[in-house]
Order: sequence, then structure tokens, then C-alpha cells
Amino acid sequence: MLILCLVLVGWVDNEKQRITLIDALALANERPFEDTALPDGHNDVLLLSGREFHGRTQITFRRKLVTGDPNVRSTSENFVRLRA
Repeated sequence: MLILCLVLVGWVDNEKQRITLIDALALANERPFEDTALPDGHNDVLLLSGREFHGRTQITFRRKLVTGDPNVRSTSENFVRLRA
């Protein structure tokens, strides 16, 4: 199975004091889906902290570069950083 993109989707809900971070995949230019939806897929992200302050969202997490997840290539092979 060819996976084109590993996507981390995250947000902070200050009202409910909840931080959400989802380990997801996208096969094309379409809505990503959770990695756990695939056979043998697993969430490889450890959420450490998050906050929203002055209109900016900051989420801190850990993820191994090589996770053993059969649905994605290791991050070290083809890694792009994106700040949004």
C-alpha cells in the first residue's frame, strides 16, 4: 500500500480545556483519515502539551522517526516540516 503523506491534525479547545492531536494519513489531495483505521495501523504520537495564546496554537508532541507502522515510511526517509 502506498501512503503519500503522514499528517498530524491538532487543535486546542480552551473552553473544554482539551487538546486533540490525531495521527492521520492522506492518500491524495483529500481529507486525511486516522492511521488506526487501517489494518495494523496505530497512533504513534505522544501529546505532551498544547495551548492557544493570542490567536496562535502551539502543540508539543513526540513521535519516533521509525515507528514500525507498516502503513507509513520512516520519517527520516522523507521529512518535511510545516508550520501552520
